[in-house]
This record gives sequence, C-alpha cells and structure tokens, in this order.
Amino acid sequence: MKKVLNYLLCCVLYLSFFSININANEFIIDHQANGRKVSYEEIINKISDINECSLDEAEEFLVLSHLKNNNERTYQQALNQVRALSYWEDRIYVNSYNYSYPAKLFVYYSYAGTTSQRHIQEIIIINIETNNGSQMKQFGGTVQINLQGDQRYYYYVYGSLYNNGTTTTGVTVNIGIDEVASVNFNCSTTTSYYDYIIRSGYRYGYR
Repeated sequence: MKKVLNYLLCCVLYLSFFSININANEFIIDHQANGRKVSYEEIINKISDINECSLDEAEEFLVLSHLKNNNERTYQQALNQVRALSYWEDRIYVNSYNYSYPAKLFVYYSYAGTTSQRHIQEIIIINIETNNGSQMKQFGGTVQINLQGDQRYYYYVYGSLYNNGTTTTGVTVNIGIDEVASVNFNCSTTTSYYDYIIRSGYRYGYR
C-alpha cells in the first residue's frame, strides 16, 4: 500500500511539474503560433485605412518614418529600402481580467532577415481588436510599446472594455530601436462598463 501511495505521489508531483512548465512556456508557444508575414501592399493599405489617406500618402508616411530611424540620406534611398524590407503581424491575446473576454493586440513592424530570425526595424501599426464574432466590446485605454533592440519589444496594455459604443480602429506609429511610445485608444457613446484589461509581456523576432 505504501508503495502505491508513493507511486501516486510521484505521479502527482510529475504532473504538477509538467503543468508548471507548460504555463511558464505558454508565452513562447503563443508567440510562435500567432504571427504571420504580411505583404508590403497590405501594410500600405492598412496605413491608408487608418490614416484615411491615399496609398501614395501612406507610402510617404512609411518612407519618412524609415528616414527618421535609419541612415539613408535621400527620400529615394529610403523608398527603395522600405520596399525591400519584410513586414510582420504579431497577434497577442490580452483577455480581460475578470471575464476573460478575448481581446487581441495587433502589432505590425518592418524587419530584415528571415521569418525565423527577424531583425525589427520600426514598429508601424498598433491595433486592439475586441470583436469575438458573437459579441462586440469597445476598448478605451493605453498601449505602450518599447522596442528594446532589434529582436524584442515590451508591450503593456491597460484600459477598460465597454458595452457598445465606438473606438479607435488602429493607430499608426513610428517606434525605432530603443524608443518607447504610448498610444491612447478613445472610446465614445458607450452604454455601460464591462471589464478591464491589464496585460504585459515581451515579443521576440526569433523562434
């Protein structure tokens, strides 16, 4: 009987250890599963939609952002470079605190290198999505991004979810290496408070 109890205890300890390690690595697993390469045209279209501008003006925004953060001396050099770079979308789950409402943070950036070894150049777009298909909440709050070198960034999301209303659909930014930016998402014509979000973590440019 004692041997059986010892065996069961060992099984419980093993499962507990395994569970702890799964939770500890959940961030890394999520990072690998929820990102994708996007085309240059898709990035330009997103900037155009968010800024309500033409495609030419969206491309100009991207070029001027790149000129600020890099060593190209002319507009044409920067234009050639942004067209040669690759682009990535990170999707990060930032579920609400009490009810685990499935909100998502989207971060878009340019990078050099391969999809498995991405050297981040600039963070370009930040967006919060709160539509889960059957429900629609609105987010009012702040997203802070700190690009810490060319292979990782820190994100911090803090704010509230509301029933109904309207909110910002996305924000274009210009975050270079070792820079920090905070973006406010404004929410209007809401009906009632639902829950709050407070999430933070790191995302990496490698797998």
